[in-house]
Amino acid sequence: MAQDPFIWHSSIRFNLDPTEEHTDAEIWAALERVSMSDAVSELPEKLDTILEDGGSLSKGQVRTEYRMHVST
Repeated sequence: MAQDPFIWHSSIRFNLDPTEEHTDAEIWAALERVSMSDAVSELPEKLDTILEDGGSLSKGQVRTEYRMHVST
């Protein structure tokens, strides 16, 4: 696994489900499993928040999100 995860400059939703195969409920359940649902739910745009370097999530949270994507 890469030490510095690659995150598309796009929404959290797109980064977790780029092929649009999962429902919002499934994405929220996955976020809950990795203890990220609270952090994402606190963002103004929630799943539609655009990710960018130095943006809405800490580096640790971005790594967790990357692992979620890799494991699906």
